[in-house]
Amino acid sequence: MLYELPLRAAQGSVGCLIRLAGLDWRMPHYSTLSRRQNDLTVTIPYRPWSGPLHLVIDSTGLKVLGEGEWKVRKHGANKRRLWRKVHMIIDAESHEARAVEMTDHRHGDGEIVPGLLAQLPEGERIEVVSGDGAYDTRDVDEASALRDAALVVPPRRNGRPWKARTIGAAERNETLRAIKRLGRRLWKRWSGYHRRSLAETAMSRLKRLGERLSARDPARQVAEVQIRCAILNTLNALDMPDTIARAESKHKRRPRTLRLIYATVPPRSIKAHAANVWKTPGEARSQLTQKKVLLEKIGAAVGARRRHSLAEKRSSREPEALVC
Repeated sequence: MLYELPLRAAQGSVGCLIRLAGLDWRMPHYSTLSRRQNDLTVTIPYRPWSGPLHLVIDSTGLKVLGEGEWKVRKHGANKRRLWRKVHMIIDAESHEARAVEMTDHRHGDGEIVPGLLAQLPEGERIEVVSGDGAYDTRDVDEASALRDAALVVPPRRNGRPWKARTIGAAERNETLRAIKRLGRRLWKRWSGYHRRSLAETAMSRLKRLGERLSARDPARQVAEVQIRCAILNTLNALDMPDTIARAESKHKRRPRTLRLIYATVPPRSIKAHAANVWKTPGEARSQLTQKKVLLEKIGAAVGARRRHSLAEKRSSREPEALVC
């Protein structure tokens, strides 16, 4: 599965490696692997965390049937297309998958959250559960309240306050008041909502193992998704990349403001990379001045050309003199 090989090709590849290693092991037949996958119980490994958990939730789709995207775009779809929805809970600290569930496309995101939280041990303390607007449902609020977790989910644009007797209504109504008073953008920054993007990163890494499910039976598809999550957690346990901040000038509206761009670099080259990226304040000011002068010249040229075109239009509209 790591190399996106069918079972028959995987059998030949592993058998070749066994012979090269000089071992007398026997490789099981690919049909045996297919039969055992139906009843396979996969335990997803994870690293224990001593403190409270910050969980992020998201869902994505994996294709089961259907042509490729290029063929559909050029010639249209002429066969049945089918996807499976994969719902995952990601630990924001370790970037590991803690719970996974697979459904068809007819199930919503909010109704799967109680089952996902039930997969986590009762002894683990959950501090925050983050998700997008699709998780603004009563089921999600009730499930997070039962685990004594704060829910960071933006209400819908047309959301209304809930009644007080609903579980989790007080927290959601307070979020509505904060958004109405501060604005949605400021509330997202203040509440730490943007950490939810870690779930999208995990979905991207999951699809790098293949955007299509090779199994056709639903039970085998569940095992395949669980194996993929186990592979991701194993790779995360080996090592994680380090990120550093890189300064870059922004001239569109505020020429002197700097915005941070996070670039992923290997851990050993952090000092060398930082030495090449960061510049002295004098060099940064001189570059900003040169770019500002260039932008002013471009703006002056564009303005002159626009005034010239307006003058031509006005002259063309003036009526010609009558000749008697």
